[in-house]
Amino acid sequence: MKHCPNCTNEFEDDAEISKCPDCDVELLSGPNPQLEPGAGEPPAEAVVKRLVVLTKVGEAWQADLLRGRLLAEGLETAQEPSVSNVWLHIPPVEVTQMIQILVNEQDLERGQALLKQIEDEAEMELLFCPHCFGQISTDDKVCPHCGRVIG
Repeated sequence: MKHCPNCTNEFEDDAEISKCPDCDVELLSGPNPQLEPGAGEPPAEAVVKRLVVLTKVGEAWQADLLRGRLLAEGLETAQEPSVSNVWLHIPPVEVTQMIQILVNEQDLERGQALLKQIEDEAEMELLFCPHCFGQISTDDKVCPHCGRVIG
């Protein structure tokens, strides 16, 4: 069993992460000394999380955008390796491996459905009002944002 020395969260040994997604601290292997046997129930936040890979992306900015969208939909995520905001560094840091987006095992199905929805939305052609630049659909005759006639 892996555990975070900071928040006491525990993770399955086969979880594909090396840092705590909550604390960004390296995980330790072996029994958690903070949760000694006979010391009663572990703290509520010390829940065993089994993280599984939802998808992989090649760039840190893609991981940040995808994780932000999933979080907005109420889905807790983590990534491995933890390279968030690497793209802000100067000079750029090159990521040589794929970034795994991880979710709790019980959220995998929901995560896959959200991922499909996000991919479908990305394939749709985006149209914008020529007057206010608000997003419009192909059926709009009047812009829903500024009220001006389109066309």
